[in-house]
Order: sequence, then structure tokens, then C-alpha cells
Amino acid sequence: MKDQIEKSLELLEKDYGLKKEQLGDSHHDTLEALDRLSNAYGLVGDYEKSVELIEKAYSIRKEALGETAFYTISTLDHMAITYHLMGKNEKCIELREKAYVLLKDARGEKDQITLQTLHRLGVAYLYAEDYEKAIEIFEKSYILRKDLYEGEIESEPLAYLHSLAYAYEKAENLEKAIEVYEKEYGLRVKGMGETDLGTIESLDGLARSYYKTGNYEKCLELWEKANSLQNEVLGENDPRTINTLEYLALAYEHVENYEKVIELYKKMYSLRKKDLTRVKAILADYRKAESLTQEVEAIEQHSIY
Repeated sequence: MKDQIEKSLELLEKDYGLKKEQLGDSHHDTLEALDRLSNAYGLVGDYEKSVELIEKAYSIRKEALGETAFYTISTLDHMAITYHLMGKNEKCIELREKAYVLLKDARGEKDQITLQTLHRLGVAYLYAEDYEKAIEIFEKSYILRKDLYEGEIESEPLAYLHSLAYAYEKAENLEKAIEVYEKEYGLRVKGMGETDLGTIESLDGLARSYYKTGNYEKCLELWEKANSLQNEVLGENDPRTINTLEYLALAYEHVENYEKVIELYKKMYSLRKKDLTRVKAILADYRKAESLTQEVEAIEQHSIY
């Protein structure tokens, strides 16, 4: 594998060098070859080298195309993403702030690309766990994007609304998170239908927020519905479907319905050989623990790997 990676990098280096020699530094094809090379270094985890090459591409594009050109801004965002992967969220925020200000001044705050950049800035603050700032940005981007579409039932403004709900959830403002998730979910059902993946994701966020408030009956109702839809749309083997089974098991544990917990873990175990150690632990003080624990052990012993 290491030899293959080194060979790929060698070929990409060679391709970039040839294009640079034949076409010049600032030719579109040369810069695309440089992008491929920087991406490759990023994929193997050499972020320092990746950033070095992205900065080179950014400098060339800035001079040749201007600061606010689409490819220049895209390169700046690529640099921001790489800094995030390096764990340097402050630098990521700095670069996305710069991109947003440049686009806002050049194209206006309601321009589509400006708003996408603003939303990405909010995501950077979310990664940095500055939830207050993320909420402020997501609220602004949603309102402006909604106005641009002259309505709410469009995929992109609803994605911004989902980000806002998630930021409230992360900030542990669960009352507000539920309010926004419910709004998003209602709009998605109306515009995209119940089986749309975005609708199901919104339903999951709503269930998760109710779970965090301790309203287990409500979250069970919502997660059961989400799981039914996931089985229909994604299939029972999809990781998202299985994750919902695990959430359901946790909620049933809280209402002390251990028979249901076992049923769900049995299903998860059959789908991905889920470790059942946790199930044994939660049954420790349950009056039917002995028979259920024996059942769990039987599942493990007779499982075919």
C-alpha cells in the first residue's frame, strides 16, 4: 500500500511538473494538476505539504484571476478545510471570514456564493465549539437564503435551518433546538415527503433532542418512525438504520423496557456482530436479568463469524 501511495504521488508530481513546463504556472490545467497533488498529500495525512501547495495555487489564482474569482475563493476554502483537518480551527475561521468579507463586498450579502461561504463560516465556528457565534451566523444565512428563494421549501435554505437546529442542540438549548427541528421537519414533509433522506435526518435530530430533555416516550415515538422509514428507504443493513436501533435501545433502557432492549441488541448483533457487554451490564439489577443474560450469552456462543 505504501509503495502504491508513493507511486501515485510521484505520478502526480510528474504530471504537475510537465504541465507547468509546457503551459506555465497560471494555466488552468496546471493549477488543476496542482490541486490534485495537494489533495493527494491531504489524503495521506501530510497536511503541511498539502497546505504549502494550496497556498501556492491560491497565490497564483489571486494574481491571475483576482481575489473574488470563483476558483480563487474555492482555493481559499480548500485551505480552510485543510487547516481544520490539522486541528487549527482558528486559522480555518480566519480564512473563511476573509472569504466572506471579500464576497460580501464584491457580490453583496444575498449572493448565492456569498451565502454559501457564510454558512461554511458558521460550520467552522461549530467545529470550534463557539455555538453562540454559529447560531448567529446560521440564523442570518437561513433568513437571507429563504428570502432569496422567496420561500422556505427548498433544499438549501432547509439545510441552513438544519444547521441552526443542530447548533442549538450542541449549545444545549434544547427547547429552541426542538422548535427549529420541528419547523424544519414540517417543511420537509410538506415539500419533499416523509421518505426524503433530509426529512428522516431532521426527524432523527428532533428525536435526539427530546431524548436529551428526558422525554423518552416522545423520542421513542419519533425514533420508531425514523427507523421504519430508514428500513424502507435505506435498508436494515445501512449504518444509519443500525445507529437508530442503538438509539432506540438506549431510550428503551431509560424506561426500563429491558425485553425491548434485548430484542434490539439481538437485531443489531445479527446485523453487525455488535458487542453485547453493555446489555449484560444494564441487566445487572433487573429482576429478570438471569434469564435474559443467559439469552445474550447464547446469542454470542451460537453466532457464526
